[in-house]
Amino acid sequence: MAILLAAALATAAAAQTHPTTTGAPATQSATSRPATTQSLATVSEEAAPLLAKLSDAYLHAGPLKVSGTIIGRFDVAGRSKTYTLDVFGQTDGDGRFYHYGQTDGRGIGLVISDGKNGYLYDQHRNSFAELDVTRGRCEPGDLNEAISDVLIDENPALLLCLTNDPASLLRMLTSSIKRSDGKDASELVLDLKSRRITLRLDEKTGRITRSTIDYGPIFTTRHAAGVKSVSAVLTYTVQQPGEKISYTWSPPATASQMRLGNELLRGREDPTTRPAAPHQMPH
Repeated sequence: MAILLAAALATAAAAQTHPTTTGAPATQSATSRPATTQSLATVSEEAAPLLAKLSDAYLHAGPLKVSGTIIGRFDVAGRSKTYTLDVFGQTDGDGRFYHYGQTDGRGIGLVISDGKNGYLYDQHRNSFAELDVTRGRCEPGDLNEAISDVLIDENPALLLCLTNDPASLLRMLTSSIKRSDGKDASELVLDLKSRRITLRLDEKTGRITRSTIDYGPIFTTRHAAGVKSVSAVLTYTVQQPGEKISYTWSPPATASQMRLGNELLRGREDPTTRPAAPHQMPH
């Protein structure tokens, strides 16, 4: 589950059930994590034209500024919670980018790259990880896995602007891609190991207007009883030409360095704790 939204959803689950860490892999440094190299997902015949249209839309997007709102809904063991995360992002169209999340006006975290240095900053814990990054749009297999992990859930439009082959990147991150069986013929359904993502595309532009994530599979595994639904819906409100900004950033002097792994992505700390103050956010 993506890091910025995980604190809200996973912490709610921890308050009502007992998560297990059995079989969790050991943590590893962010700089040592290669991009996913698994075989490409199968694509249904009906989904192929939609996937091609989506890929072309972001391959030629150029500098792009995006923003949207994620609403996470959690219903387990007879109790329900809703969380909101506002996301913002921008890319220069040549590999540099930032992705920032906040809830109730308080910063949650940042992922950023200027083509030389990349960081994942957890503002709640005031800790950061250094990321191996590449210059320019990269091959799908060269994109840092930590970046893919966050953006596939929280900002897929931005994610697809970072590679020279958006369709292949999606096929690397998923096990199958098909067109929705529902009435909306402009929806792609992506199956991942722990969740299902449904992307709704604009019929004219091919860009993503909404992303719906069903976290049911992963929460059912960790919390065997009482899981009714765990989902998040990202609705994009802005996708427009990007402005000229600096993508250079450095962690606060008070921040600690972290190692990325399963425990971090669970985000089990209290998301209502006041996060560290913003530090040199992109402008």
